[in-house]
Formats: sequence, structure tokens, C-alpha cells
Amino acid sequence: MIRESLRSALENAVRSLLIEVGDFSLEPPEDITHGDLTTNIALTHAWKFKLNSQELAGRVVEFM
Repeated sequence: MIRESLRSALENAVRSLLIEVGDFSLEPPEDITHGDLTTNIALTHAWKFKLNSQELAGRVVEFM
């Protein structure tokens, strides 16, 4: 349930930036000290917005 809610929130945040949402992962990280879940949404969508992935990740966080 939490994973689905987070996936939906990420999709909505990316859509709010007027970017069509494509495939992305949302899964536990290899190193558990990095948190409960990790995503590659910034890496897979940054080029669509002509931003580097860190900039897009920051904008996504602003909308969440």
C-alpha cells in the first residue's frame, strides 16, 4: 500500500512538471542504510526536461 501511494505521488509530481511519465523503478535499495525505498525516476526522466537528474529530483521533492 505504501509503495503504491509513493509511486502515485512520484508520478503526480513528475506530471506537474509537464513531463509524461514513463517506466521507473521503486524498490528497496541494495544498502539498507539508504532508506526503505529507492527510485530511478529522476535518472530516467531528466533528459525529457533538459535537466540533470539532481535538479529534477529536487523539483520532484518540491511537489511532494
